[in-house]
Amino acid sequence: MTQAYEESYAASQQDFSNSWAELSQTIGSLLLPAMTAAMDGLTDFINGVQIGVDSFGLNIQTMANQLKACILEIGISLLEHLASTFADKIMPNLDSTLQGMKQAHKETIEYIQTMKAN
Repeated sequence: MTQAYEESYAASQQDFSNSWAELSQTIGSLLLPAMTAAMDGLTDFINGVQIGVDSFGLNIQTMANQLKACILEIGISLLEHLASTFADKIMPNLDSTLQGMKQAHKETIEYIQTMKAN
């Protein structure tokens, strides 16, 4: 009787194992396409967010450089006006300061144009 019980238990265990494997394959074949699509969608979303963040950072940097260029232009205009009126009385080195500001302005404009080209 023990031999028959062991064979019966072993057979039942194998049947359960086979049924479990079949159920796992069935569930997997149903869920795998949905999970793959969800992962692809999540990957696309994350890539889109990254592009948006990069673009936002670049826009902020460009705006800051444009503001810098504007402030430099105002400063240049003021110094040119002062240079023509009070040059030597106010600042003996006004011309060199003005040239430095013009160079900084030129470099800022070139940087902005380079960033826009990229």
